[in-house]
Amino acid sequence: GTLTPLIGVGACVSIQFGALEYAKRTFSVLNRKNGSTHPEHLSTPQLFLSGAASGLANSILSGPIEHVRTRLQVQSAGTVSYSGPGDFAKKVTSQYGVGGLFKGQTVTVLRECFGYGTYFATYEWLVQREMEKEGKKRNQIETWKQCLYGAGAGYALWLAIYPIDVIKSKIQTDSFDKSTRKYTGLFDCARKTFAQEGAAGFYRGFWACMFRAGPANAATFVAYEMTMNLIGR
Repeated sequence: GTLTPLIGVGACVSIQFGALEYAKRTFSVLNRKNGSTHPEHLSTPQLFLSGAASGLANSILSGPIEHVRTRLQVQSAGTVSYSGPGDFAKKVTSQYGVGGLFKGQTVTVLRECFGYGTYFATYEWLVQREMEKEGKKRNQIETWKQCLYGAGAGYALWLAIYPIDVIKSKIQTDSFDKSTRKYTGLFDCARKTFAQEGAAGFYRGFWACMFRAGPANAATFVAYEMTMNLIGR
């Protein structure tokens, strides 16, 4: 189940940051029209909405990619239904149409919008605060601080969405056949998970995820800032 996310991660990150920058620039133009002296410094709601727009755009690709990944990962050695991402896509679309690849898309959109709204708002707020407090331009912020802010954004992301992500995975790996499904939807899945496992059921694997979130997102934002500086923003 690692091939699919490896192939799709570049495209997903490109969509995320491309949509983010477009939304930020749109808000900057709006702020300028409203007479702001620093139109590029967005409010927290504007930063959140920019991140949410990024998540919405990203969900179009991340939904089916994560569906494939989770399906392949939960296969047991004795019951291999799909030999790989291509085989999965072929079999699912032949039986359930293209819509079958987008199973769990509603909860995916919810996760992406709220998660990336939180993610990018956290990072951009920390960067803007640094610029205002220290009187620096964005390209003057030290790399170690970019790492710190990126890690903080990663932690904020997963703190905000981990229970939703657990529900998403349960729904995506549930049966395609309505007659044998465990869950009828997001709220039914949440209710049954809590009834059977308690609050802990929403946080299985949480600490492993948080351990990875810091360094992974620190590196992501350092690469992002380096690229934006290189192309002249």
